Amino acid sequence: QIDILFAAFSVANPDVAITMNQKNFLNYCLDNFNLKTVMKMLTQVIKGITGEDEVSTDEVSEQSDSEGNE
Repeated sequence: QIDILFAAFSVANPDVAITMNQKNFLNYCLDNFNLKTVMKMLTQVIKGITGEDEVSTDEVSEQSDSEGNE
């Protein structure tokens, strides 16, 4: 599941993805998000891939920032 989020992150942030590898991304997620938040982000990515949700990357970023420490 983190692999899917990392792939989406890499596509959305190609400049940052150069310096942040998958292990660093995993550590960032473990340090900053709880399971509920990770699952919400994953759901949003999957809905975006399947075309069920038209959420912009800015909205996803704002939601993850506000929910990151629940």
